[in-house]
Amino acid sequence: HVHGRMERALDSIIGLFKEILASFSPGNRGNPKRIAVMYDLAAALGDRYILTGLEVVREDSLLQEAHDPSRDARTVNDLAFVIGWHNITDLLELRILLLREATEFCPADDPDFALYLKNLAEALGDRYGRTASIDDHTEWVELLQAVLEFHPPEDPLHDTIQDELTAAICYGLASGCRRVVVTESM
Repeated sequence: HVHGRMERALDSIIGLFKEILASFSPGNRGNPKRIAVMYDLAAALGDRYILTGLEVVREDSLLQEAHDPSRDARTVNDLAFVIGWHNITDLLELRILLLREATEFCPADDPDFALYLKNLAEALGDRYGRTASIDDHTEWVELLQAVLEFHPPEDPLHDTIQDELTAAICYGLASGCRRVVVTESM
């Protein structure tokens, strides 16, 4: 009985946080209040995960929510961010799926497109760290190279992205990955 009431309460809280997030206009992405709500939502999702365990029903409901045709790239990316922030290992595949969808929903000329590519690259890097999949490492490096193209040398983020790319390549080499793609942007 108590378990069911707690789960319903968490579902209500999660719904409330989602409503609050929806009330922020797209231009308020960096708003500290929005970010705080994202962290609270992540904590609530994590609590629900701990309470219920990873049930197929929960995962299916997240997938259905992610595949809702009314969702835009930002919302899908945000859902993936929440999953990633809480570092729920079992949901890494879902996080990657959502981030792939975010990049597919988003036109390449959208100001957030490079961010979505970077988020996908980071998720693939996380998976590479767990599985040592050469394909994950290759895509991780290729995505970081693509992100670097959005940030010319005079851009303040250029050096940060370049450092992440270098670290990804070095991490792959140190862990035995010999298939590394290097372009002239390096």
